[in-house]
Amino acid sequence: HLYVNEAPKIISTNKLKIMVGDTLAHLITANDKTNKNELTFSIRTIIEDMYLNASTGKIHWTPKEEDIGTHIVEVAVSDGFEKSDDIQEIEIIVQGYPNFLSTPPTEGYVGLEYRYYIEAQNAQEQNTPKQDFFVEIEETTFSNMELDTTNYIILSTPKLEDAGKQNIKLKLSDNENNQI
Repeated sequence: HLYVNEAPKIISTNKLKIMVGDTLAHLITANDKTNKNELTFSIRTIIEDMYLNASTGKIHWTPKEEDIGTHIVEVAVSDGFEKSDDIQEIEIIVQGYPNFLSTPPTEGYVGLEYRYYIEAQNAQEQNTPKQDFFVEIEETTFSNMELDTTNYIILSTPKLEDAGKQNIKLKLSDNENNQI
């Protein structure tokens, strides 16, 4: 008998996106037409704390703030006879959340204008309004609160019925549609 082997081929996706703090659990999949042996997976990376289960092909990683950006990981597979020449580069894009840079005033007065100048940035520390970040009022208990969407200023002149504790909930998103 003569056994003819064909090296396995990686067929899983080669581009992934993940948010800072989320856990990447990516399964490398491969096609082995001969199906005679167990596959063994390997990775080559400089990323700290990235782990691979060589028998299942599962990559596990939880990116941190300093990991924001694009990373390339090389993956390969072997069927025990030979290592495949099929080395796949996986592009992993780590994104962060936008954040507010300014803090709203915590007191307002009946009949006096309340103003909050919103300053924010995306995860890459870019802070151009309506380009790098976007703000919306999700909800408020003020009777007459407005958002100046040109300059991102919250305006209100509290009325007597607004006296007491009021709530303002803002939605901040970035140009990648990441939001808080």
